[in-house]
Amino acid sequence: MIANGELPRSGRHIFGVGFAATAVTLLASLFVVLWGLGRAVMHPEATDFLTRWFLGLWDNLVLDRTRVAFSWSVVAFALTGTLYAYLYALAFGPVFYRAGALAARPWLCGLLFAPVPWLLTLFVTLPLVGAGFLGSALASGGFVWLSLLAHLLHGLLLGIWFDATARPG
Repeated sequence: MIANGELPRSGRHIFGVGFAATAVTLLASLFVVLWGLGRAVMHPEATDFLTRWFLGLWDNLVLDRTRVAFSWSVVAFALTGTLYAYLYALAFGPVFYRAGALAARPWLCGLLFAPVPWLLTLFVTLPLVGAGFLGSALASGGFVWLSLLAHLLHGLLLGIWFDATARPG
């Protein structure tokens, strides 16, 4: 439990928790996408919404433009996820921890933080990379919701892991 409602301010600690949460989120996201693609490949005759959605998520204009730079996008994903950990630990977390009910539920603090980076992704990052407003150019309408789930997982992990790794005093 975090002593005195204070989140760790050590840069190394924040980086470690942020990088770990980002790595788990990235692996979970890749697992979901690969599961969906495997489903679509195993049943090419399927025309249901889920199969079309996963195919649209994988085969779209943004990926066609950036497929060569995929490794750089993974690096950017890791950097932004880690930067969000700093944002949580230094700005949002301390505010959440002032409320006793939230301080006792670090997982809830992380979930309450998750919409902040999600909205930044939808309104800033996606338009900057050519994916359009709210990812509209991705031809995969459910991307917004998959992105929300990934950000909720990341926030949840940040909240739990900051609390679990905090040293009293």
